[in-house]
Amino acid sequence: MADYAQRNRSSLRGGNAGRSLAPGRVLLVVGWILAIWSVIHIAQSNAGPFGKALWIAAVLFFPVLGFIAWLLFGPRSAKPKT
Repeated sequence: MADYAQRNRSSLRGGNAGRSLAPGRVLLVVGWILAIWSVIHIAQSNAGPFGKALWIAAVLFFPVLGFIAWLLFGPRSAKPKT
């Protein structure tokens, strides 16, 4: 019983306070940053409104897989006219 109380107190004090961000959290943040970046580029692409909406939904619902699919198969950004 004392062992449980000791563990419980250490978790309340932030038992992992000296530890940096977990690798999973870092990957999650990187995934969302890539998703936001790709949404911006999708919005600026030459695709039609329906195609843009589908790609944006795919990237937002599945950030990592959606980003990879968009990178491989998605619409390209609008090229500046010269």
